[in-house]
Amino acid sequence: MKINNFLNIPIVKIIVTLLFFYYIYEQTKDDPRSASYQIKNANFDESVGAVKTALKLTAQSASNDDKGAKLPIDNSTAEIKSKPLVFVDEIVGQSGSLIACGNEVFIQYSISDKESKAVLSQSSYSLKIGTKTNLLVEKSLIGMKVGGVRVVDIPSDYITGEGSVDELLKTKKLIYKIVAINVINPQTSENCEL
Repeated sequence: MKINNFLNIPIVKIIVTLLFFYYIYEQTKDDPRSASYQIKNANFDESVGAVKTALKLTAQSASNDDKGAKLPIDNSTAEIKSKPLVFVDEIVGQSGSLIACGNEVFIQYSISDKESKAVLSQSSYSLKIGTKTNLLVEKSLIGMKVGGVRVVDIPSDYITGEGSVDELLKTKKLIYKIVAINVINPQTSENCEL
């Protein structure tokens, strides 16, 4: 029997496919950005929403590869404190407890034109809630759960740290789309003022 004939047997195809997925799982189970990590560290049923969201954003990220994406910075803390935060939950997270001050959260985000829905920038990173690295994003994450997707209106006087985006904010309405992928230290929370 030739190898090609052997590989065309349906049961062999199934076994090879299962072995391939097991290999991928084993290679990625310790990476907090991976679906394997979500499955390993949480109840499977609770992780499905987070895994779907991560896969959807990963596919979108691959098609809109933005190599110049930077961690947005916040230079307008006073202005944000005085204005109410405007957001909509596209998907309510189902996994784990509510995100709170002190949690280190791994997120994926995109900045888009509110009207045309064109994605201007996207990236992923982890941040600790309460450090005020990006006050708008930190405030937006409070109360979310893993797997949640929140769309936040970016105030017109906000500074993202990305020159082209900051210029657009002067004439267009932009939004953050924030996906809570994982809480790295869910048991750690502290009092902080945002």
